[in-house]
Amino acid sequence: MDGFLIVNKPISWSSFDIVKLTRKTIGIKKIGHTGTLDKEASGLLILCIGKATKLVENFMLMEKEYEVEGKLGEKTETDDASGRVIERKKFDDISLDSLRKVVLKYVGEIYQIPPMYSAIKVKGERLYKIARKGKTLKREARKVFIKRIEILSYSPPFFKLNVVCGKGFYIRALIRDIGEKLGTGAHTLNLVRIRIGKYTLQDAINVDDLRDGTKIFSRCIPVI
Repeated sequence: MDGFLIVNKPISWSSFDIVKLTRKTIGIKKIGHTGTLDKEASGLLILCIGKATKLVENFMLMEKEYEVEGKLGEKTETDDASGRVIERKKFDDISLDSLRKVVLKYVGEIYQIPPMYSAIKVKGERLYKIARKGKTLKREARKVFIKRIEILSYSPPFFKLNVVCGKGFYIRALIRDIGEKLGTGAHTLNLVRIRIGKYTLQDAINVDDLRDGTKIFSRCIPVI
């Protein structure tokens, strides 16, 4: 079996949990995913099975589209709702126009500092493991790209964005940085990846389907 499987990852599952379940169901160890989706996030995850694992990098380079809900006025240690609130500030005077002006500054090529709670390795250790020990390391800003940002809704302190971006981009870091620019702080409440390249959630199977080998085989997209 060689091909790609489009999965809708639920909240509370890690990307590797999805890989492990698929391996167990079909008895194939050579399975990898094409870009980590946070445990607290949901949405599109592409699995590469068998010979398709050679093409993982091709998927990593594809543009990705997200819908994200942020909350102004609160910074957390993880940059999302799973973490402890470490700072609170007023947000009442932030107008839609002020939010729009800040958001649009991030369109194009920018430099972004990855969150401490991320899977990036420093001297062989994942950043999130270091963060869980109560430590913080200086992270180098990385060049990333945003093709488009659209404000979908704004009802202070909550705002929702549609974001189309390139490889290595952290949506949590974007929401964090928007909050910093506005002077209020912000964190991610909800994050859904809705597209990778040409593949969308409409193409995806759910976790229950991953327990059925017949469904996996029938939905696997063969390597051409």
